[in-house]
Amino acid sequence: NVPKGQQLQFQLDTFKRVIRENLPHKGLKISFIHGVGDGILKAAIRKELDEVLTLRCSYSVGDPAITLVTIR
Repeated sequence: NVPKGQQLQFQLDTFKRVIRENLPHKGLKISFIHGVGDGILKAAIRKELDEVLTLRCSYSVGDPAITLVTIR
């Protein structure tokens, strides 16, 4: 029930919350399913990982609809 135009921000906030809650768990792997679609959410998640969380998380790409994050 997220208002139109606020979905991406809601999804990014959820992504950040999940990462933040799991940072103490070194070695934990989390799969974020973002789908293929237009790639907007995928790009935003990977940008956050590259620019903000690069020292605390790494990610790999397997299935084009999933980003697998490993907590360092």
